[in-house]
Amino acid sequence: MNSLPLWKRCRILANGLRLEMLAFLGGSSPQCVKAVAKELKISESVASRHLQLLHTAGFVQHEHRGKYLFYFLEKENALLLAALKQVGAGKNDHVLFMATALTHERRVAIVKALNAKPLEFERLCHTTRISREAMKRHVKKLERREFMRLEDGKYVLIIPKDSLGETLVGLVLKETTPSKV
Repeated sequence: MNSLPLWKRCRILANGLRLEMLAFLGGSSPQCVKAVAKELKISESVASRHLQLLHTAGFVQHEHRGKYLFYFLEKENALLLAALKQVGAGKNDHVLFMATALTHERRVAIVKALNAKPLEFERLCHTTRISREAMKRHVKKLERREFMRLEDGKYVLIIPKDSLGETLVGLVLKETTPSKV
């Protein structure tokens, strides 16, 4: 279990270079920073920084071999597995699009609130303690990514039809730590 909240893991995942790194690591044996940098045509310092972020998010693990650190995918991470399924199908843009839906703790709080029951806009603001102006921005992003919609004057939670969207909503609803908004 990763200690980072979901919104931070989504923020780390929502990066094209890091998705390329994950795809590379998924198709190979454990790799050192130098090999990742060479494959992606980036500097070792850039590769190292991004690999550290992926490790912090629980997407990759590492092991020491002599003086080198070798990285490999974390095979038990549901979010990673759902994202890699899309990446493998050439849908990196879709991963970025879906992951950015939940790159803010307020949007996670909105999804959690809507899981309980459909809410009118004002009630949603009150329940999540999010200002009206901020709520408008967050609702717009969640609606565009089809995580929620307005029905009969109330916002309802929608579980996206693809496996990544389903996984994201499932992870939001499993999170036990309360969001600070």
